[in-house]
Amino acid sequence: MCSTRNKAFCYACREANKKSLLNFSKYGDKAFTTCGFNNWKKSLEKFRKHEASEAHKEAVMKLSFNKTAQGVDVMISSQLANLQATRRAGLLKQITSLRFLLRQGLAIRGHPKDEGNLSQLLKLRTEDSDTVQASYMSHDIVNELITIMGEEVLECVLHSVKSPNPSWYAIIADEATDVSNNEQFNISIRWVDDEYTISEQPIGLVQLPDTFANTLVAVIGDVLRR
Repeated sequence: MCSTRNKAFCYACREANKKSLLNFSKYGDKAFTTCGFNNWKKSLEKFRKHEASEAHKEAVMKLSFNKTAQGVDVMISSQLANLQATRRAGLLKQITSLRFLLRQGLAIRGHPKDEGNLSQLLKLRTEDSDTVQASYMSHDIVNELITIMGEEVLECVLHSVKSPNPSWYAIIADEATDVSNNEQFNISIRWVDDEYTISEQPIGLVQLPDTFANTLVAVIGDVLRR
């Protein structure tokens, strides 16, 4: 309805006509597209007739198809972007949960796996945010995240060791047997900063095939190179 001209128009027919979508526009009713309708005494009869006309049906169909054809790629891209944003937010929540458990020295998995600390912590955080999704819980992905975090921590430690000039440090290596009788070799680094404050941090824990001297030297060299 046009309040200025006090005439009624058909939105579908008018829009389709503007976009030149009507192949049979010559059969259309100009009163509803360009001129405007104001014969109010016969309005109900004319409205029903126009609604049943082939021109109106063609306009509705082609206008709907035109909107879908133009917007389908945008709709897919938007849906994909929203899905990626949701998964990215969920992954960040999983990473922070994993970092918390590692920092506290708590076990990650449980028996069964759904009862593990990581799964239960994510379920708890889901109550506060619907972006928390346990979508990346396979052993390979969790182990890779732990490895990446460990490398970041090691990078920070090495930066502290290298920052004094000159840098003074020593290697501490100690071997122990765990409850499964596996030989484990712990390598730590001890250093002093510019103010001669002593610090010590582990930089590697390796399972040994044996405790021969050449094996220990090779392991130390490998850890230092990495």
